[in-house]
Amino acid sequence: MKSHSRILHVASMLDPYGSSRQLHLLVGGLPSARWDSEVIALRALGDTQQTIAAAGATVWQLHERWPADPIAAGRLACLLRTRSIDLLHCWGLAALAYTRAVWPGNRAVPMVVTLTDHLSEGLLCQTLLKRLVRHADWVVVSNSTTQQQCVTIGIEPAKLVTIPSGGALPSSPTRCRKELLADLELPAATRLLAVVGPLLAHKRVDDAIWCFELIRVLYEDACLLVIGDGSQRRRLERFARLGCAPGSVRFLGLRADVAEIIAHVDVFWQRSEWEAGPNAMLEAIAARVPVVATDIGPHARFIEHDRTGFLSPVGS
Repeated sequence: MKSHSRILHVASMLDPYGSSRQLHLLVGGLPSARWDSEVIALRALGDTQQTIAAAGATVWQLHERWPADPIAAGRLACLLRTRSIDLLHCWGLAALAYTRAVWPGNRAVPMVVTLTDHLSEGLLCQTLLKRLVRHADWVVVSNSTTQQQCVTIGIEPAKLVTIPSGGALPSSPTRCRKELLADLELPAATRLLAVVGPLLAHKRVDDAIWCFELIRVLYEDACLLVIGDGSQRRRLERFARLGCAPGSVRFLGLRADVAEIIAHVDVFWQRSEWEAGPNAMLEAIAARVPVVATDIGPHARFIEHDRTGFLSPVGS
């Protein structure tokens, strides 16, 4: 009788956000005496590949260059052919599409699909999703809203499993708030607000930058920290230069010390119009930092308005 079971994760993206944080927690949380984990990623950002490897998984990167990259698909096919696995876990639709294209599937190997993407309302996208998950044994979602969308699309309810996002309890920061402010070259009395996540349109960071100037009417010593990177960064930096006082909005890019920064901010601010799982928000709550977020389902699940945080309409 073998002592270890082998699980292979295929991820659309490894980055410091969302599903990658959940994958990291899962790899680190599985008992090493029972499970061997491997991760194949289409792409990776920052040092996430090294972080997940340090949690105990062997990590392979396919270096996908564009959607439907045949070279990346060939690399995935080679890796899948040489693996003997007990469970296959696809994270995101891109990972599932590549896997289904090159590995029709051994029905003796169970497949789990974790949906990490915003579910489109377009008929073509919904039909594609339904076809892609047809042979999956379980489809994992993080909230009841996504679960209901899946049922509406026609995914079998018996396959759906709702597992809310989790977060690691924070460790003691290695530096104090005064040291953080000194590293950022900010005065000791500065009030810090933080926006964390990929700089993409649905995060509505431009809303935060616009609203932030109203905040500075009341608090001239406020500073907005934008932690993350993405396709919208250059536009957002220009918007901040044109609309805000010099130096009042700081773009910190990808950071390995996000949890330490969050622990010292005065307010965590989340403006997203949709979320698969609000990981950074959970880390802020765990660090006892006040949270202001949009009133979408994944946020409202963890925040009771005016008691454990504040919720506002999207775009307000």
